[in-house]
Amino acid sequence: CLNQPIEILIATDVLSEGQNLQDCDMVVNYDIHWNPVRILQRFGRIDRLGSPNETIHCVNFWPSKNINDYLRLQSRIEDKMIAMKLSGAELPDEFTDNLKSRMQDESLEKRQVEKMLLQMEMTIDDIELEKETLGLDDFTLKEFRDDLLSELNKDRDKYEKIPNAVYTGFHRLKEITTAEGLVALVGYPNKEVKVKNWRYKDLRVIYIDHEGAEVLKNERETLRFLKLHKAQKRFVPESIDKGNNSDLTHKMGTALKNWLKSQYISETKTESGETVQTAGKSTLDLLKNLKAGNKEAITRIKEGVSEEEKFQLEKFDLITWFIVSK
Repeated sequence: CLNQPIEILIATDVLSEGQNLQDCDMVVNYDIHWNPVRILQRFGRIDRLGSPNETIHCVNFWPSKNINDYLRLQSRIEDKMIAMKLSGAELPDEFTDNLKSRMQDESLEKRQVEKMLLQMEMTIDDIELEKETLGLDDFTLKEFRDDLLSELNKDRDKYEKIPNAVYTGFHRLKEITTAEGLVALVGYPNKEVKVKNWRYKDLRVIYIDHEGAEVLKNERETLRFLKLHKAQKRFVPESIDKGNNSDLTHKMGTALKNWLKSQYISETKTESGETVQTAGKSTLDLLKNLKAGNKEAITRIKEGVSEEEKFQLEKFDLITWFIVSK
């Protein structure tokens, strides 16, 4: 109605395609789609020819820092947008502050071109282990806490007496094409002798292959992967169940060492075969958080422990682990 124009329109993701809303001047994303193309489609509803607005605004509600680090949502979307940029797509560099600086990095193409196709693929993990969008309900771990609480209440004393490094394993479901490897819960720093109520400063759930590369992108995906397999029968290769030192040290130990190393240093090979070393994931995260003035990052620097010193095998406890077999 012309006498009572609509000022605010609230809609689900259904409004992201096929709608012409050029009269509007602002889009607010209160949920973030895993696929950046879908986010850009939403912007395209108001960024259209014939718009009477000289300027339009696009606002994203990103998760809080802790949740965003946990999900790695922002970095994953930025990685996909960089891959799209390298393939010739026109994208808004100012989508995030970090994306803008990465887009302007002169060495970007050399580092990313080999990963471009992989980043642009929609993997089975995206289909099986994620919802299409990230809404407010996804910011909690309630589904996992409920499962854990239910299991603990059955026999809490038994679980509390279980020592570190207890392990098991299973065959992954055929319809989930993840790699063989290791799901592990690791804690930093390692527990001191004779300390009863030890508290870890850093607890991580990881899913890595035998080379130490991360199979799933964040802890939430890994927990959901475990939940999907909780009814699977126990299966552990016989050599590991019998304590074969070669398999334990070579496959499992090497995988963990390589993952730890990747946190403070990243190694890539050039076309000439030369190995180039750059900062690892945890180092980059620390620098980014320092730039943002994050208190935890500032505290980490004041502790005087470098990322290389922290991410050493002897500094972490292997609390529990699962062997994932085909």
